[in-house]
Amino acid sequence: MTALDQLHAHADWVKAAPEAIQQLTAEAMHDIADYLRPAHLQQLRKIIDDPEASGNDRFVAWAC
Repeated sequence: MTALDQLHAHADWVKAAPEAIQQLTAEAMHDIADYLRPAHLQQLRKIIDDPEASGNDRFVAWAC
């Protein structure tokens, strides 16, 4: 049995309409473009590096 056969034997597959995959992909790309833009990342870095930031502030910055 090949590795691919083993994967297929133990995998649960989800069927989705092509339109659903397209919408999911579009939303994911939008989120990536928003969260990984340099200005957003710089803002998070400032929070993490701020000695006056609370533990909660840092936690939220890391979670973003």
